[in-house]
Amino acid sequence: MPKIYEALKAAEKEQAGESSETGFSLPSGGEPPQSLREKLVGVYQSIDSTLHDLSSWVVTFVSARSGEGASTLLREFARLMGTEMGKRVALLDADRGFGRHREAFGVELEATCEDVLAGRCQLEEALRPVADGALHLGMVTSPGSALSNVVSSARFRDLAGRLRDSFDLVLFDTPPVSESSDALLLVRESDGIVLVVEAEKTRWQVAEGIRDRITKQGGDILGVILNKRRHYIPYAIYKRL
Repeated sequence: MPKIYEALKAAEKEQAGESSETGFSLPSGGEPPQSLREKLVGVYQSIDSTLHDLSSWVVTFVSARSGEGASTLLREFARLMGTEMGKRVALLDADRGFGRHREAFGVELEATCEDVLAGRCQLEEALRPVADGALHLGMVTSPGSALSNVVSSARFRDLAGRLRDSFDLVLFDTPPVSESSDALLLVRESDGIVLVVEAEKTRWQVAEGIRDRITKQGGDILGVILNKRRHYIPYAIYKRL
């Protein structure tokens, strides 16, 4: 009874304009909560049901705007695929470093895919094993470079093919669509798109508009993650409803 009372009080605060949303976060130990793990496993199953005929997948995570938690969800999805599903995973930050994956894994990246295309290094030098070797992390461009110049290059398609040959799952983290159209450039190189939408913040018209822009580029939306959903009634009770 006290937990339900607290949940109802939280709902009353929101109605009064006092949001109870604290944002998405992980426990200090780094393990995602069970509810998140279930959500990410569902994303994997959705992708697998659509792309089961392919031996490897190239998937791009796209959000409408910053702060929706797309980078965090992508990072935990990549970790889950590598550590629990046994996939060979490459996580490529195409958000000019704003995905903050380097900080999350505590590594530095001295080279990027842009350097590979320019002949300054080999692909292996631009990828860094992280999470005890369960996945490889890389950046598409350096922070000061334009993603469009790199992705629109004919050589980038060859690079994407090499990544596909080397990994079971290639994941791209992109800038929010509302801030940059660069995310749409990766649609053509991806087998599908996962759209991340913040519950109760992103309007359905905005999400629908992004969906239409993706499909016009020939993209296939594999799934939608409704992130930061407020559970005023405890999650254990939601699961029984």
